[in-house]
Amino acid sequence: MNIIKFTSRNFLGLSLLSWAFGLSLSLAFAVRDRSLENFIPWKMAQYYVNYFELGFVKRGMLGTLLYPIMKATNDDRFLAITFVVLLDLAVVLAGLALIQRVFDREPLRDKMIGDVVKFILVFSPVGIMQLSYDVGRFDHVTTILAVISLFLILKGSTFLAGLLFGIGVLIHEAVFVFAFPVLLMILIVVHNGRRPFRISVLSGRFSITPVACAAAVLLFGNTDADLSSILPAWVDRGMEVWQRGLFEPSSNLTGFQYATLAFYALAPSVFLIHFYRSNKLPLDSLFLATWFTLLLFWLGIDYSRWCHLIFVSNCLVMMFHLTQGRCELRTDSRLVNTLFFAYALPLGPLGTDDLLPYVEIFLRMFLGSSWLAA
Repeated sequence: MNIIKFTSRNFLGLSLLSWAFGLSLSLAFAVRDRSLENFIPWKMAQYYVNYFELGFVKRGMLGTLLYPIMKATNDDRFLAITFVVLLDLAVVLAGLALIQRVFDREPLRDKMIGDVVKFILVFSPVGIMQLSYDVGRFDHVTTILAVISLFLILKGSTFLAGLLFGIGVLIHEAVFVFAFPVLLMILIVVHNGRRPFRISVLSGRFSITPVACAAAVLLFGNTDADLSSILPAWVDRGMEVWQRGLFEPSSNLTGFQYATLAFYALAPSVFLIHFYRSNKLPLDSLFLATWFTLLLFWLGIDYSRWCHLIFVSNCLVMMFHLTQGRCELRTDSRLVNTLFFAYALPLGPLGTDDLLPYVEIFLRMFLGSSWLAA
């Protein structure tokens, strides 16, 4: 366990190295090609989608907030991409600050639970390196908003929490699936001793804005507008996102790839069950709420993202229990320990087309593409 303690003591520095490692493959290709043409090409499109030019449209909130900056970088690909990468890094640093705030509180300072979560974040394919490999995703912003909403709920600011979360839904609607059920159940659990009518009022106060925003996105979020009219000439991918339907067909992955995805999707639930048992807690509605995230596998084909967001959803539940003083973590289960180290094995981030792109590139370099195809 010494490496876990070492990671916890040097969490910020190792986190930044993990972030740089996740970004390194994209940078390496950009240097090789001497071009940024294939550096997060289609993700850049979403930053130019805004309410000013298109009216109400899904995923238009962040582009609206950043409208002056993105318009100023319209003709400069390098400047625009640099801004998005630095913005993403700033969001990650904000997340690290929130994690430090939770796990470095006095009651938790000497507990294994904080060290374990930090270790996963630094080394696991679904941790920080996943964020930088998928740099520019709106999920990174909405995750921060979900965590802040959690703290607002705990402070009793339910309407403000719902307002902030509603903004997150307008940034990217996936947050409604992976975080809303968890936060709503946390609110109900926090106020469990009150009269049912009062709980209903508080739940409605929190839910009204996110539900309204999600309904608006579902009903009116798609657009038939020609997005190329508002995008810079160098953005030529990603425009189909605003025209496609709610459901996407499954990717044609191999059995091994589906098994790998199943492992990264289900392992967080095993860890959360172990956390419950360590603190002598019965499995409850909070645990069940994390399973709503599995709906994302039905709604879209970005399976690696969904594995990461399942981890986030489980962390929200764990963070709530930690604020309530439930912070024990037994380390005597060989099965859980084995699963934990397999989950945290630094194989590089999860990808979409290539599930473990760093591993597959390594195999191609040293064993040949014919071996990989076999």
